Amino acid sequence: MVFHQPGKRQANVELEVPEYAQPRQKITLPVKLSGADVSGKKVLLTIAAVDEGILQLTKFNSPQPENYFLGKRSLGLSIHDLYGRLIKAVDGVEGKLRTGGGVELAPEPFLEQVVVTARKRSDNEAGVQTKTSRTVALYTREVSLNKEGEGEVTLDLPDFAGRLRLMAVAYGEEVIGSGEEQLVVRDPVVASMILPRFLAPGDMTETSLSVHNLSGSDKTLKVSMSVDGVVTAQGFTGGEMKLADRERHEETVLLTAPDAGISTITLTVEGDGFRPIKRSWQIESRASQPYTSERTIGLIGPGQTYTVRDDILSPYYDATASLMLTVTDRPDFDVPALLDSLYMYPYGCGEQTTSKALPLLYYGNLAETWHKAYNPQKLRRNLDVSIQRLIDMQTEDGAFGVWNAWGDPHPWLTAYIFEYLSRAREQGLHVPDAAYEHAMEWLKDFAGDRVDDDETHMKAYALYVLARIGKVTASEVRYAADHYADKMPTRLGLGHLAAALAIVGERDKAEKLFIEAIGRRRDREKYYKDYGSDIRDNAALLVLMLENMPGQELKLKLVDMLENQFSNRRYFSTQKKPGWWSPLIT
Repeated sequence: MVFHQPGKRQANVELEVPEYAQPRQKITLPVKLSGADVSGKKVLLTIAAVDEGILQLTKFNSPQPENYFLGKRSLGLSIHDLYGRLIKAVDGVEGKLRTGGGVELAPEPFLEQVVVTARKRSDNEAGVQTKTSRTVALYTREVSLNKEGEGEVTLDLPDFAGRLRLMAVAYGEEVIGSGEEQLVVRDPVVASMILPRFLAPGDMTETSLSVHNLSGSDKTLKVSMSVDGVVTAQGFTGGEMKLADRERHEETVLLTAPDAGISTITLTVEGDGFRPIKRSWQIESRASQPYTSERTIGLIGPGQTYTVRDDILSPYYDATASLMLTVTDRPDFDVPALLDSLYMYPYGCGEQTTSKALPLLYYGNLAETWHKAYNPQKLRRNLDVSIQRLIDMQTEDGAFGVWNAWGDPHPWLTAYIFEYLSRAREQGLHVPDAAYEHAMEWLKDFAGDRVDDDETHMKAYALYVLARIGKVTASEVRYAADHYADKMPTRLGLGHLAAALAIVGERDKAEKLFIEAIGRRRDREKYYKDYGSDIRDNAALLVLMLENMPGQELKLKLVDMLENQFSNRRYFSTQKKPGWWSPLIT
């Protein structure tokens, strides 16, 4: 039995704090240990300074590790059995936990990896980019103390007015302890503004401005305010004012936001006996309308000129508008604008997530061509987040749901997501093996179901994505072409079947099906559960032909069709956008 004496190990951390500390500067606080013998012992200190208001929201208690390590504990209870001695051991394998549907028929657990993901909100979903109120959470670690248990802690105080709770923890091989103090942070004259969370263009709001003299004596102050940005301020009197000790001056200021953008409001207070106080707040004026793009096309013949209208950006807010001019001798599909609109698209079902991420696989290759700046680390992070989000939508049988893993499996969407995952793997991105192989097995079962139904176009897509990675036999593809081609409900289904034939070496059959697919049109009265349209089908067919068929005649015909459709359309769904991107890359 081991005994210990808490009194010799437990230390109290004592912090010396002033009556108040001024913000926007560094402050050094003496600290020492008491209650334990620390002479000659190495002791380190960590200290956190957190806004008391935040801690009160959750009734947070300051850490006291000594109560855990040195406190009294109740008696424990352990149970032992002798079954291992009573029952003879036999040869066998260690049991494995099996979960999910159909595991009774599986010789091995279908899932051998557990994938735990967390979704990080994208920039487009992050909301307002500025904060009109400030919170503080400072942390300093591994502060060394001398042999007598004394030292100093330096905190870099930001622009803040309020009370900080200082929470210190001391630890060493033979000593542990904690301490807590309150530190008031304020200026001798406290200047503040109460601002709304954000504004919209055209908004007007009344805000409260306060100047409170807490210096301990009467003061003659000079108060000024400046606004940098789109917001304008009216009604501020300011100037010179006399305030007795503890006296507060308040007035109302009218803020107006005529345009979109981020503005900075700065309040300056000057007086005798203290250095000038300068406080600033940022407030964003953001449009309530969604992101839009407009495309204008013109032709320039030899010796001709083309003039861009000087009012082309007039319908848009100055802070959010941008203009890009492209001059080319080939069809221009305005890739930068399509990528921007995809990135700004706010929703995230399985199709939308895939459509946003698929073109980003190739974005870095053409960034310089389109004079488009990008951050490779941010691009990689967005791709990793998209893969994590899609894995979260995988159902227990390996398919993918539209919004989550509890919805009905969507065959076409499963093939679409799997194509993205396979292309991501080809570029070196990490796709969990268990999820990838589980989806592949589901697609094999789905494509191998030879029931003649209205899902033949989805089976053709499954065969294509499996053929891309070499996971389907030529006989399976030929069987599908012989039995499904004449009854294929969509032209893109024919294209997928043709591409699969080309991959397995049946080039002649593939060319015939491609020609048939180009000549077809989508029946708009029917719903095929493939998110399709003529413009999407043309773009996807072009991708399939570029990747799998030689020759230029059919491809040029498709390019002309695409250019006409693209020029006469202003708005595009997420399905139409990645289809444009891939042909240009190839």
